[in-house]
Amino acid sequence: MTDTRPPQGKFGQPGAHKRGRRGRRGKGAASPGGPQQQPGAEAKKAPRPGQGSTQHKPQQGRPRHASQDPRAQTSKPAAQHGSRPQGRGLERGDRRERPRDEHQRPRDEHQRPRHVHPPKPSRAPEAVQQSTPAAQATPGEPKKKRASRLVPPSASGEVRESTKGEQALRPEDVDAALALKLAAEHFAKELEPGHEGAEATQPEDEGEGQPAAESDEYVHWNDPQPEQPPQPHRAGFVAIVGRPNVGKSTLLNRLLGQKLAITSHKPQTTRGRVLGILTQKDFQIALVDTPGLHEARGGLNARMVESALQTLSDADAALFLIEAGSPAIDGPTRKALELVLKARKPTFLVVNKIDEVQRPSLLPLIDRWRGEHAWTEVYPLSALKGENVEQFPAAIAKHLPLGPPLFPEGVWTDTSERDLCAELIREQILRRTEQEVPYSSAVLIEAFDEAQRETGTHGLVRIHATILVERDSQKSILIGKGGSMLKDIGQGARQGMERLLGCKVFLELHVRVEPGWTESEQGLAKAGYTKS
Repeated sequence: MTDTRPPQGKFGQPGAHKRGRRGRRGKGAASPGGPQQQPGAEAKKAPRPGQGSTQHKPQQGRPRHASQDPRAQTSKPAAQHGSRPQGRGLERGDRRERPRDEHQRPRDEHQRPRHVHPPKPSRAPEAVQQSTPAAQATPGEPKKKRASRLVPPSASGEVRESTKGEQALRPEDVDAALALKLAAEHFAKELEPGHEGAEATQPEDEGEGQPAAESDEYVHWNDPQPEQPPQPHRAGFVAIVGRPNVGKSTLLNRLLGQKLAITSHKPQTTRGRVLGILTQKDFQIALVDTPGLHEARGGLNARMVESALQTLSDADAALFLIEAGSPAIDGPTRKALELVLKARKPTFLVVNKIDEVQRPSLLPLIDRWRGEHAWTEVYPLSALKGENVEQFPAAIAKHLPLGPPLFPEGVWTDTSERDLCAELIREQILRRTEQEVPYSSAVLIEAFDEAQRETGTHGLVRIHATILVERDSQKSILIGKGGSMLKDIGQGARQGMERLLGCKVFLELHVRVEPGWTESEQGLAKAGYTKS
C-alpha cells in the first residue's frame, strides 16, 4: 500500500523538515555536502502517539551539547568553503591514530622538532658490511634475534664458542674478521722498536699484566722540564750628571716610581747627593742624582760642583742628560761634557724632554752629538711624561758589572727622613719665592719627635725647623704680610711630609738670619753642607 501522507519533518509537522533545514543554514549549520543526520536519530526524536497536537519550535542557536552540533563532527567541509579551521594542526583523535616512529614523540606543526640521535655503529662495521647476501635472512625465514656483539677470532684464527650474552660469528663473517686481524698485525709491526717512529712497548702475550717498558728517549708531556739557568745578577752605581735644570731629579723620580728628589722650575735645585735604589730580579741600580755642572766661583756653588764630580768618579756608569732642542752646543754644555769625559766611565747620552719638540728635529740633534764622543748608547726619552722610560733600566743594567745586590731588598734610599723633610721645606721656598731668596735659603731640622708616631691616621710626628737666610729683607719676604707666606710654605711642606711618613705631622717653622753663610766654611757647616 502506498503511503500518501505528506513527508513529515523532525518534529512531526508537515514541512517541518524544510523549515529546520533553512534554520540550520541560517545559524551556521553544516553545508549540504556535509554529513547527513542518521535516520535512527530522527525516529528517536519523533513525538509519542497522542502528543502530535503539541507544537514544538525548532531549536534555535547552538546546541547545548557538542554531540548535537553537526559542525563538531568534522572540520573538512568548513575548510572547503574557505572558513578558517578551528584550532591548530590535527584533531586529538587524528594525532592519536597517526603512525609515528618510536624515537619521535607526537607534536603539532608549531612545536620545535626534537633532535633524534642516530644509532651508534657496532664495533666491527666492516664485518657486517662485508657479509655475503646468503647470510641475509630470506623473506620466508623468520627474523633471527640480533647478536649483542661480535665475537672476534682467537689468535689461531678459529672462531671461539660464544658465552652467555654473546653470539659466535657466522662462517660468512670469518673472512672479514681475519682481514681485520691481518690489518691489526700490520699496524703492530709498524710500532715495533726497530721501526721508525715506533715506541718501545712489550707485546701483550709476553708481558701480560706488566707495564710496558719506556725508552730513554721518551719524554712524557707533563714531566718537569729542565729549568733555565738563572741570568747573572748585575749591580752598580750610576751617576746622573748634566747641566742645571735638564731634568735629572725628574728622571730619578720616574725611574724609582716615587718622589725622592725635590723638583722645581729653577736651576740648581739639587744641592747634594741624592741616592735612589732600583732593585729588580736580575739587577740593582744605585742611581745618584747630582747638582748641575756649572761654572762655580766659590762657596756653596763650588761645593755643589765638587759633590757632582766626586759622585761621578765613584760611579760605574754615567747618564749625561741634555735637552732636546737645537743641535748647537753652547760653551757651558761643552765644559760640562769635558768634565764628564775626564772620568772615563761608560756614558749614556740621554736626550730628555722629547715631548717638547717634533720628532723629525731629533735626528739632526742625535747626529750632532754622536760625533762628540763614543757613547755607550743614545737614549731619547721624556722623564716628565714617562715616554720611552720603561725599558731604560734594563738598557743600563747591561753595562753594569756582575755582582750581588749592594743594598738589602726593600731599601730605596740612604737619605734619612730628617733630611728628606728639610728638602720638602726648601722645595716650597723654591716654588713660592723669586730672585735671590731661594738661593740664599737653607733649612735645618731642630727637632724630630716620633714619640707619638704610629701606623695609621692617629700617629703624629712633631717637627721643628729653622730657615736660614743671609739678610733681613729676605726674612721679611719669607714671613710675608701677617705670616701668610710662612703659613703657605708650612702647609705645602706638611702635606708632602704626611705622604712620606704616613702619619700626621705637626710642623713649626722659624726664620733666622745668618749673614754670609753661603760663602763661609763656618756658615756652610751650620747649614749642613760639609765636605764629603
